[in-house]
Amino acid sequence: MSFKNEDVIALKPSLSASKWNNMKGEMYIDTLNLYKDSSSLRLLSSEQDSIKEIYTWYAYDLSEVEGLTLTVSGKYKIAKAQKAELHFLIRQYNHTGNVDSITIETTESLGWNDFIIEATIDEESDWAVLYIIGKGDINILLNDCQAWIDDTPVSDIVNRKFAAEKDTEFDDGSGVELSELTPQMVENLVILGKIWGYLKYYHPKVTQGKYNWDYELFRVLPKIVKAKDKEKRNKLISKWIRKYGKIEESSDYIIEDSTKYSRFIDLSWLNNKEMFDDELINLFQDIKNAERSKKFNYYVPSLASQSISPFFKRERSYKSVTWNDQGFRILTLFRMWNLIEYCFPYTHHTESAWEMLLEDLLLKFVAPKDQASYELAIMELGANINDSHGYINIPDNELHKTVLASIYNSNKVPVELIQSVEGHIVVKSTRSEFFNRGDIILSINGENVDTIIIKMEPYIIASNRNGLIRNILPYLLSSQFNHLNVEVIRDGNKLKIDVQHFKSSNPSLGVKSWKDYNLDKRDIIHVDNIKSAEENRDIVQSNMNSEGLIIDMREYPHNDNMKFLPPLILSKYPLWISQNDKSYPGNYLVKLGYDKINEPENTPNYKGKIIILVDENTQSAGESITMQHRLTPNSVIVGRQTAGANGNVCKVLMPGGSVFQFTWNGAYYPNWEILQRKGVKIDIPVSPTVNDIKEGRDVWIEKAIEIIENK
Repeated sequence: MSFKNEDVIALKPSLSASKWNNMKGEMYIDTLNLYKDSSSLRLLSSEQDSIKEIYTWYAYDLSEVEGLTLTVSGKYKIAKAQKAELHFLIRQYNHTGNVDSITIETTESLGWNDFIIEATIDEESDWAVLYIIGKGDINILLNDCQAWIDDTPVSDIVNRKFAAEKDTEFDDGSGVELSELTPQMVENLVILGKIWGYLKYYHPKVTQGKYNWDYELFRVLPKIVKAKDKEKRNKLISKWIRKYGKIEESSDYIIEDSTKYSRFIDLSWLNNKEMFDDELINLFQDIKNAERSKKFNYYVPSLASQSISPFFKRERSYKSVTWNDQGFRILTLFRMWNLIEYCFPYTHHTESAWEMLLEDLLLKFVAPKDQASYELAIMELGANINDSHGYINIPDNELHKTVLASIYNSNKVPVELIQSVEGHIVVKSTRSEFFNRGDIILSINGENVDTIIIKMEPYIIASNRNGLIRNILPYLLSSQFNHLNVEVIRDGNKLKIDVQHFKSSNPSLGVKSWKDYNLDKRDIIHVDNIKSAEENRDIVQSNMNSEGLIIDMREYPHNDNMKFLPPLILSKYPLWISQNDKSYPGNYLVKLGYDKINEPENTPNYKGKIIILVDENTQSAGESITMQHRLTPNSVIVGRQTAGANGNVCKVLMPGGSVFQFTWNGAYYPNWEILQRKGVKIDIPVSPTVNDIKEGRDVWIEKAIEIIENK
């Protein structure tokens, strides 16, 4: 793993497993200081870093590590090390979070010095990161770095090529053209889609990357779809499976402790004797019991350490494929459906039974009437995961011709809408001369606003109703033209508004701000989630004896806010994390959890009341931080249902270049109590009335003040 120029070009938060990353500090290729005629990598603290005593650190990802030992060695030269510490460490990511490290002498040296660090690879770890961490003012050179897993150079693992990637037969098109589907053909396609997915994630030859499984589908699909009955279909499927060879190594899969799992995949359909003959059922069972790696599955990614979000890098996008290629449309359906079946922790919590959707949406993918209809089908399937982390981006789409047109309109009225406690859609703030704060929206261009929401609902991804409304509201008052007709209720009277332009004509008229509530005179402090952790920590530390603290979690948190408060109150973290089992995809096993967190171990330093404000914009990390802060015995959560999406997200490419995003890890309260879809537990419900909105009141802040001052 000697350093080359390409290893440090275009540095950025990494999704790649083979690049160095300067996470703090500076890094560049040094062509003057050579070792054996090879350029060096220079690492140094930036000017602002050298002023403060903060860490400078660098990382090299080693993903999908299989073996017994990991060894990293190399040469280093210290040009400068003022009041400095320097550490090399290997962190393996697993349930124990093992760290192996060495400390480097920080004396300046003219010559090159050796370093070597070794780690025993944990059987639960499927990836590791080499960190170089310096504290203080440092300037070092690295060269001749080598990394080995057992006797194999890491470069051979990082850069390995798979047989699946050499199959290019259908790059220019699938060649699939089916006649009008009969009921038997529909049944055949549904069965094929489920079996194709099962083999993709379970057959050892496929999980090892020996086959481009997309193209294997195109090879077998025409024959199986045309099977006249299940007997003929079973014979064709058995022949197809036997093509990939006999399972040589197998063992019964045993769950030693079911309490450590948040989800078990349901594979009982493989034993359906009404659908499959004994020969096929036995083949399925052999595949289920096949030996598979616990650390490598070609189509199931590892976490990427710098982003803590996996990317399904081996799912090909086929960007040149057009929407009207029937085979690739079917592939899109099969890929999306099986991704959620085998790689989504919350499949068993969806509103609609996931196992039914493959058949329910099949015709919309096989025979859409036009491009827009096909794209709506993709959106509809995605929406059925009920996950506010969910996101679908379809390039060059025609969704502007559908019920989702408002999302793509260029003209938007400069107002902010909110749902009131009565269920009305109300103007919360406005910079438009045509609207007043408190206006209740009744209809848009003659269509009832509730009807518009109902029409959009099947295609909007959200964990719950609150998240759905949140996702739709920004687009309601929009138009592709230069005007808009809106009917509202204002001061109890119906009023028709002809919006003639979309300019910001007035100063913003919105809800009261923090300063309007004079918290300083009440001996109450507050922290905003969008501020940095350092700012928020200073506020609290400077006011440790105040009467109350309000933590506003109604916006997505600044990325370092996860840890700003716990040192002042608690050290525990109330979250269990489950990850997909690569050897048995679809089973989610706890990888991070704390059993004893009901009572804080440390007496909180902050003695005042702690009020945590939440709403539908509190999502993911915001929900985790809220759970964390709620551990304090003198805290309460005030507000309304949060977004209900927690755990790391992942991204997958789809045929045609579309991107599909969803939650990858499961995240739970202790003892597997669900947060997904439900949101965090609300202690005191709060939601504004139409009159509250009209008056510009922030009822969340008002309730927090009331609780703190109620002695």
